[in-house]
Amino acid sequence: VSFEEGARRAAQIAYDMKFPGAVILFSWPSAGSAIAYASDEERAFASADPFAAFLKTLEGGPWRRVHTMAHSMGNRVLLMGLADNARPKLPLGQVVFAAADVYVALFREKFPRLQAAGRLPATSYASNRDVALRLSSLLHSGARVGLISGDPFVSPEIDTIDASAVETGCLCHGYFAEKRSLITDIRELLST
Repeated sequence: VSFEEGARRAAQIAYDMKFPGAVILFSWPSAGSAIAYASDEERAFASADPFAAFLKTLEGGPWRRVHTMAHSMGNRVLLMGLADNARPKLPLGQVVFAAADVYVALFREKFPRLQAAGRLPATSYASNRDVALRLSSLLHSGARVGLISGDPFVSPEIDTIDASAVETGCLCHGYFAEKRSLITDIRELLST
């Protein structure tokens, strides 16, 4: 999505959750178009280190807890930013992977590195209705973390939420931010 859409979505989620803290958006340079998917993949990989540097700028702030949440391809930025860089000196809280467009094998490789610097609570929201991730899975000939196709992706250090019963839009890709039940669930995660 474009920067504007990402900012709008972050503000809407915070409003819908009645989130009591500051909401800070890291927006990587997506072209904001489905036809630019391939170039966005390169941009996402190139944005992991800048994301880690961005988190370092938050060090020393008045934060009681800093939660991180990403959607779709942004999960690659989040995962690799935390896994491939020194952990920022922040009171990191929940790590939320929403509809993660991340190859399962890459996630299995990187996620233990993320946790090696100290275990963080992590949650993945996945669905078998997600058309965008189904297309990504076909395009890459590889399973996506956020797509339930057969058995869901599970790992001992991450809670996986099956959101398949939630139906939204024609792509069913933004479900985590469109249904009260999931918004409430995420709010509860971030309040613990």
